[in-house]
Amino acid sequence: MSEFTYEGLKKYIREKDLQSCAKEIIGLFLIDGKKFYRNFMLSGCLTDPLSRKFKNEELEFFFKACQLVHKSIEHRDEEFSTDFKDAFIKIISTINDIHRAERSNEGRLFKNDFLNYPFTKQVQMMCTFIESQSFYVNKKMSSKIKSQGYVTGMEYELPETEIQVSVADVMENNIEIMDTLIRLLHFTANGKIDNQEIKSFQDISPYGIPSLQEIMYLALHRDYLEELWSKVKYRGWNFTRHQIDKKVYAHYYSAPIADDYKKERAAVQRYKYRDYINYGKRNDFKKMSYSIKEIEQKSNFSLSSPSSVFSLEREVFQLGEQVIEGALNVSIRQLNEDLGSLVDHIMIGQDKNISLSELYEGFKYLLSLAFVYRTNSHSHFADDDFTYLTPIFELKELESHFAELSGLGQEKAKKIIELFVFRPKPLLDIFSQPLIYIGDERIVFTPELVLQFNMNRIVGRHLSHWDINISAKGTELEKEIIEVLSLAPHFSVNTSKVKFEAYDGRDVEYDLIATFDNKVVLIELKCLNRPFSSKEIKQREDEILYGVTQINRRADILINQWDKVQQYMNIPLPKTPIVANDIIKIVCTNIFDFSGRIESGVYITDVSSFLKFFLDPKVEEIKLEAGSRNVISQQKLWTGEPKIKDLINYLKCPITIEGLLNKLAEVPRKNVIINEDDPHLAIQDFVLDGNPFDFAALSKSKGSYLGEKVGRNDPCPCDSGKKFKKCHGQ
Repeated sequence: MSEFTYEGLKKYIREKDLQSCAKEIIGLFLIDGKKFYRNFMLSGCLTDPLSRKFKNEELEFFFKACQLVHKSIEHRDEEFSTDFKDAFIKIISTINDIHRAERSNEGRLFKNDFLNYPFTKQVQMMCTFIESQSFYVNKKMSSKIKSQGYVTGMEYELPETEIQVSVADVMENNIEIMDTLIRLLHFTANGKIDNQEIKSFQDISPYGIPSLQEIMYLALHRDYLEELWSKVKYRGWNFTRHQIDKKVYAHYYSAPIADDYKKERAAVQRYKYRDYINYGKRNDFKKMSYSIKEIEQKSNFSLSSPSSVFSLEREVFQLGEQVIEGALNVSIRQLNEDLGSLVDHIMIGQDKNISLSELYEGFKYLLSLAFVYRTNSHSHFADDDFTYLTPIFELKELESHFAELSGLGQEKAKKIIELFVFRPKPLLDIFSQPLIYIGDERIVFTPELVLQFNMNRIVGRHLSHWDINISAKGTELEKEIIEVLSLAPHFSVNTSKVKFEAYDGRDVEYDLIATFDNKVVLIELKCLNRPFSSKEIKQREDEILYGVTQINRRADILINQWDKVQQYMNIPLPKTPIVANDIIKIVCTNIFDFSGRIESGVYITDVSSFLKFFLDPKVEEIKLEAGSRNVISQQKLWTGEPKIKDLINYLKCPITIEGLLNKLAEVPRKNVIINEDDPHLAIQDFVLDGNPFDFAALSKSKGSYLGEKVGRNDPCPCDSGKKFKKCHGQ
């Protein structure tokens, strides 16, 4: 073990021991080289620049120690000296820039008049903003889809503005802003939330109020800085100089490997599209349409007395359940795939006594209530009266109503509802806990916050929060994959246990060994919780990279102890020893975020993509219209018999992400400048510059076109450059 450690460096910085600090820095840089920047940022040697405990003196001391190191080496090794200077200057610049921007933010924040509003009114106005924005957006998008004549599932994801921001981005940013602001308002209320003199307010329009607009920009700015710092700290993002205009340059932060990050961004869209497709396949649109019409007729209650919604007949809420049951069923199906038999045994909550099926009862109830309430409130909504969009309910009203409809006991209903309450120092985020606490055991109910539920995401957050290990699912997944692949005629899978002491003195165990097209395929299976933050992505990446190390060791043992491995196999292998090129190495996970990456000669993919290649090589393009679902074209991943080159090309870029990757364009996201001398910062991002599931584009090379009517002599919509009659119009 090295005598130089980041813990040691942290100690010397705290003690202001300049000589020891300099010695530790140069020792660590000699060991880590170009990894020094990333490892230092992750180490916590310096206080995070967004922390209230950050001190400039600490950063200045570190800078002085780095200068001492650089002075001692600058004439010895020019390349080494240049690399070190580049690393420490970027560390100093990054931390200093983020801290300066945070100081500007805080300086403006506590001068903002919105903080002087009564606490309850602040929350009501923020919730009303979210709900009214959803009303305007849904109205606009409904009109767009109606004129389009079909749904691709990507309408909300495509950029709507010159700054490459989609409707989904805007709505998600609004909720992230709200998460930040509600935490701030809870903090500034300083434990004085209960016993508010005025229990609710009527004049809660969020529009035309400069202080509210400013504080939302400040919250967006803070979120930007937190995102940037998390990417720097956990993912090793570094900057280059990026020219904004003739006089202004920004520090442009980007991923160490842009292509890997692009695949992560594609995974985000893929998760959404998977849910959309599953929803489209399994939803009964006629039944849902009927239920909506019934709710419109039967959901009348007095908006001036919002709690009267709880007096509606049980039938109305059952109709609400029918509207959302398609989404619920998709989530339950996905949860069963993700967790297997664990789904019936996992318990969450403070007392670990709430099952996932009981949590889903909570989802079902809140979604039904949100849909019923919104149906009535939106039908009466006018731009001059925002009073009833987001009602205030007493928690005991929700708990009693939920207990009555679900058949759960009052105490269990109370504990389940509590999991959805966003209190001061909340358990999760506002995406997962949409019931905003405003004191005296009351909450503001915002239908949009409830209806944006991603139930599998919320379950994933609970699994992480309660530290629930799902690795046992990996054993089930291994058995399932072996059983499924055994049905593939071109793939021979070993089903016996392969475990022994290898030549390096350590035990080795193979997850899955198979043969395909005269090659040996080694597969390492990793069952992981889906990540939702830079920190979680790093944790999953570390687990996958450990899997890469494991599988490379197994490949080495396979080559060196060929006869030994064969003793445990129940499928025929080549009789002569193999070489490295005879082995295909794959790490296969249950999540999408790393599919398509290649690490140290190992292909990383996900279960659904991998199995599709062998068992379901047919790719369908589906067109959804009101009351119908039509397959418009098909293609195959391979014809005849699959070859090893087909598999390798597929693993490099599975068809499940190919279309998304082709439509993702790099766009720098710049920060908001609060004060004139603030640093200019930019973050690398990838956004869709077109619809990867647009029917005109999808019809290209398929011999047919199903888009809008085109004149025979007009240019073909597939962008081939030919006239329509000579291309898809044939």
